[in-house]
Amino acid sequence: MNAVLATPEAEAGERRMEFSYKPQGPTLERYIASQARRSFIMGPLGCLPGDSEFLTPSGWRRMDEYQPGDQVAVWDAGKMTFERAEHVDRLMDPQEQFIRFGDGSLVMELSPEHRVPYFDYRGEFRVVTAGEMAARPSIRHIPTTFALDRADAPMSDDEVRLRVMVAADAHYPKAGNQCMVCVRKPRKVARVAQLLRACGISFDDRIGANRPTEHNFVFTRPAWPKSLEFVWGLSTRQLGVVLEEAMLWDGLANHKERRFFTTAPAWADAIQFAAHATGFRATIRVKQQREGWKPSIAVYICSPGSRKNGANVGSKTPIARFQSTDGRKYCFTTSTGFFIARCQGTVFVTGNSSKTNASCWKAFRIMLNQRPDREGKRQTRIVAVRNTYGELLGTTVKDWLAMFRPLGRYVGGGRESPCHFLDFNLPPSRPGAKPTRVVAEMVFLALDREDDVRKLRGMQITAAWLNETKELPFGIVSMIDLRTGRFPAAGDGGPTWHGIFGDTNACDTDHWYYAMAEETRPPGWEFFRQPGGLIRDGINAPWRPNPRAENLRNLMGGSDYYISGAQGKEADWVAVNLGNEYGFVKTGMPVYPDYKDVAMCREFDLIKELGIYIGLDFGLTPAAIIGQRTHSGQWRIRHEIVTEDTGIHRMADELKRFLGVHYNGWPIMGIYGDPAGGQRQGGDVEERTAFQIMASKGIEAVPAPGDNDIVLRIEAFSGPMRRLIDGEPGLLIHPDAKTLRKACQGGYAYKRIKVVGTDRHRDIPDKDKYSHPADAGQYMMLGAGEGLVITGDDNRNSQSDYAVFRQKMGYK
Repeated sequence: MNAVLATPEAEAGERRMEFSYKPQGPTLERYIASQARRSFIMGPLGCLPGDSEFLTPSGWRRMDEYQPGDQVAVWDAGKMTFERAEHVDRLMDPQEQFIRFGDGSLVMELSPEHRVPYFDYRGEFRVVTAGEMAARPSIRHIPTTFALDRADAPMSDDEVRLRVMVAADAHYPKAGNQCMVCVRKPRKVARVAQLLRACGISFDDRIGANRPTEHNFVFTRPAWPKSLEFVWGLSTRQLGVVLEEAMLWDGLANHKERRFFTTAPAWADAIQFAAHATGFRATIRVKQQREGWKPSIAVYICSPGSRKNGANVGSKTPIARFQSTDGRKYCFTTSTGFFIARCQGTVFVTGNSSKTNASCWKAFRIMLNQRPDREGKRQTRIVAVRNTYGELLGTTVKDWLAMFRPLGRYVGGGRESPCHFLDFNLPPSRPGAKPTRVVAEMVFLALDREDDVRKLRGMQITAAWLNETKELPFGIVSMIDLRTGRFPAAGDGGPTWHGIFGDTNACDTDHWYYAMAEETRPPGWEFFRQPGGLIRDGINAPWRPNPRAENLRNLMGGSDYYISGAQGKEADWVAVNLGNEYGFVKTGMPVYPDYKDVAMCREFDLIKELGIYIGLDFGLTPAAIIGQRTHSGQWRIRHEIVTEDTGIHRMADELKRFLGVHYNGWPIMGIYGDPAGGQRQGGDVEERTAFQIMASKGIEAVPAPGDNDIVLRIEAFSGPMRRLIDGEPGLLIHPDAKTLRKACQGGYAYKRIKVVGTDRHRDIPDKDKYSHPADAGQYMMLGAGEGLVITGDDNRNSQSDYAVFRQKMGYK
């Protein structure tokens, strides 16, 4: 797909610009070409392991050490700038593998779906996935160098050279305010004096009494530190000065090979950065010389004109597969689609998700395909929507401008919404036809600003692009949908096409996107996702190759690639990663690793004669779990009541209503709640406890036993999961209890703590929407006696805890 356009500055076509875009796969092609009124694309993100590094304005940082607000070095047609990017941190199956390319001057470790930019043998820029590159090795030139799009830092070249000299050979005595440089080689003696004079610094040249060749230059200590940190803020030209000077101090001077030696990792990083920013590939190698010594670090810098200055991946490149060391994978979503990465001391340009670029091109095609009016103008107005203003400016706006900025005027900032006004000539589509002019607006709106939401309600637009659709509430999507088709006006011919389209990453199965795409499938809506490599004929049926799988010829072994990949994996993992089915995204260590949704989630009916148990969690997001224990000891959880921003009074009313509808006349074996509910409620005028308020509504709940011991609570709920009763699991959860089911799948989790070199988690589960029904389920099972099973005090014939608590609470 490409378009050749005459720019506004050249009416006669004297200067033309070619815009091209090649979708990565047929699914993206169908999404762009779709004429449905509402179309969306859902796709994966390719990732890197945690010990790979990304470049920040102050140096390299591991992928698993990202901090919110970090700026990332993005690459765009040979130029590098820094921006805030969306960080991706995903859980991997223990047996999911990365692919390693190379073992020397270029090493890349990528997940199979990761996008790899390269130049082919003809010099044309292309993108391929890591899996395709491994399956079809050929000569591919990986970009590794970049130019910095910034002006010189405010310092002279002489000062830059002096700073390099001080960092390399100077000494700052602990006492006084002096700087000393001790050198012996004649060329270094002359160089120190030359640099100090050039910078106007007076000095003493003290020759050693017993060492006549040793010169000690003493001068006033500079105001800047003895380090190469300043290098990260220099321009490309100034970094060339750094590289030249560094070779004179800690490098191979006057030698055809350029190498820099140090024992300080920060200095090696700075020199490597200077090399890549000036067009020379550099590799860092670390060697342990002697035990107890600091490792020796060498930076190998390719010489000008050297064939080694290019980083090629070909048929002879070593390719290996390996597992993640921390069980996770990481990536960034950047405005250009590419960022600078480093692996094992080698630097390269790598890619990320391509869905946003596809949406940009879809919007551009809408502008091109609009019917011209009487004056030959193709007028459209499209609004691009993102959930927050920071993400709008940091990703959506940059994505669009990276592709189409030369075709118009961008206005951003202030009280008005950012907007790109496009205005350019469109050449005739056939000989003899009249040229037309594209006059379009791309308006950018964020939904965390009330003014923007208010503007959206009154907008007259042609279409809307919903960037990261899953982050938008369905109410907003519906409102946007009603604003399309209103520009241009009917009197001017109306819009040729109008509607909404969007891109998104995978969402949860309780998301509105899933409900629309997989359940209701309303007319006029189209949802695209790539077919999985494996399919199955039923939830418990075996997996088999999918005849509709895309790109099989690019995978080693074709469909066998997926079959072998499924071996030894859990069904849930295979469904999400190889079957491309919707699943649940886990962001921490699951509290209930024994829960198997395939085996433990099914439809069933409770038995009235056995009665029901109820568990309650209080607070501002109270929850209730309703279940039953069968004669065999199997637990069956049938219903959940999950609320948000609901007080205890409303919760009690809702529970009473629910029980009246679904369980009228059923025996209630016990109602157990969070012991913290025994505290007085601040919002109650009578200052009653949660249990007293429940009692006033006719719900006789009591505190669950166990002193709220979190370990005992978790074990009480998870114990039945590990039992096998008459060939069935000891716990079943009905599909209607959606939130509790997701909690058991991993939503109820120990939050991960990012610690260098290891993978740690908090001792207490994270508090979120999944923790409340999970806690309610724990209280229910504790009260029903599961805690006694764990402590060894189980005696089902003795008076139940529930009866004891009823007496203490004064219930009849």
